[in-house]
Amino acid sequence: MGRVLRLQKGLTVDAPFVNSIEEHEWCHKEVVERLSGQIWVLKESIQVQEETLTLSLSE
Repeated sequence: MGRVLRLQKGLTVDAPFVNSIEEHEWCHKEVVERLSGQIWVLKESIQVQEETLTLSLSE
């Protein structure tokens, strides 16, 4: 019974730490998703610029 109580106390003490890690993990995923979206938009923009440049040089 003593072991169970110590385990319960340990889990209670560690709960804020675990919550903090989970929150940081969620924030990291959000940042990665947003950056991926921005990279995609940038790549599309570069492709459009390359096509425009190619067309203007071929005229």
